[in-house]
Amino acid sequence: MRSIQHAFLSIIRKPTKGIVIFLILLMVFTLIFTSIIIQNTIQASKDFTRKELGGNVEMKLDYIKSMQDSQGASSTTKEEIENQLSLPLNVATALAQDPNVVKYHVENMVYTNSKKLESGQSEENGGFTISIATSSEGGANFMLLASNQLMPLDFEKQLKLVEGRFRTNDDAGKDTILISKELATKNNLLLGDLIEFKLDPDGEEVKFEIIGIYEGAPSYMVNQTYISDDTLTRHAPQQLENIYRIVWQLNDPFNIPDFLSKYENQLPSEYLYLDASNDQYNTLTKPLDVMSTVINMLLVVIFIAGAMITISIVTLFVRERQFEIGLLLANGESKGSILAQFSIEILMVAILAFLFAFAASSLTSSFVAGWISENQLVESSTGPQQMISFGDMTGDSELTMASIANSFKVSIDLKTIINLSLASIGLLITAIGAPLAVILSYKPRKSLQY
Repeated sequence: MRSIQHAFLSIIRKPTKGIVIFLILLMVFTLIFTSIIIQNTIQASKDFTRKELGGNVEMKLDYIKSMQDSQGASSTTKEEIENQLSLPLNVATALAQDPNVVKYHVENMVYTNSKKLESGQSEENGGFTISIATSSEGGANFMLLASNQLMPLDFEKQLKLVEGRFRTNDDAGKDTILISKELATKNNLLLGDLIEFKLDPDGEEVKFEIIGIYEGAPSYMVNQTYISDDTLTRHAPQQLENIYRIVWQLNDPFNIPDFLSKYENQLPSEYLYLDASNDQYNTLTKPLDVMSTVINMLLVVIFIAGAMITISIVTLFVRERQFEIGLLLANGESKGSILAQFSIEILMVAILAFLFAFAASSLTSSFVAGWISENQLVESSTGPQQMISFGDMTGDSELTMASIANSFKVSIDLKTIINLSLASIGLLITAIGAPLAVILSYKPRKSLQY
């Protein structure tokens, strides 16, 4: 208690010292706080990007590597490579047991032809509508995507069911189909109508009941229809070997790194790999990573320079009071109480500087974040070489640099405040401890001779 009283009186008697230390700490704290807040904002934008890309992990085939390995290889080796270019169902079911997997999608693609249906694909050319999806055998080409889930993966974010419904468990044993609005319009098809497709070139045509009509597909994919893998099991089981896509949906996008590190080395073929929009994520967050690196370097420089300046200022002021320290030591005061008094003096000024710096850094960081968003992220999204827009039929939402720029907003949460406090405490311990440790090492007589 006495140390607090002496510290307060010392600041009142000599306000100049307190003002100088306050200004120095205010400047250093503001620069450090601004850097930390911007760093946290960058991390928040990276988290936003990861969330928007979704928690899907897809198993894919590395065709480029297979072609490279096939060049100059023997016919036996080429055949072995070709045999490895398939997606294994046993891996899909094995990895689906992971506790982080919510559900998994196994989809088979069947290409077929119909002379009874017109293609939903068309293009405008001089005022005339020309079909662009015709077969050499006559008729139009269609793709039937058979899914193991009641709602196909494409409908989770990109496609929208505008009429009808998805399959239910009550549809087991029935041949149902979802078609595009373009295909339905071109052929005057309605819910409940029957359409026929051959699932096996040598088999009979299968009659499908239209239970849903969707929209939202790119023009080149409006001939894609959706059926159940149960239909393939009953009518064309050999088609189940032609797996088109395997996707695991995780409960949290932030579990993706652990999932990849756990399983990517356990795949049965070197031509298989797990993809979780890694290329998209790295491309979209590259500007943020560059800024983060620069700010980290500045943060280190600011911290070291600020610590050195603060140590120098505090040392000068403490050395001026060496005689006072000698008297206190000679009167029996312990070095601990003297250290406490000087520390409390600086701490009182530092708390005031912390509050002012916190308010100032909130404003400066908002300004810096706005400048980064408008002049770095937005510009990088509009440049001819930097246009980035990722959105496909795997369930990932469309994400652009512009949307990331919109997410780049300063928010000060509890984690940020903790980081600011730790940085402040570290700086003060360094600034206070160094000069006092030197002065308190003096003997009382030597201090009084100053």
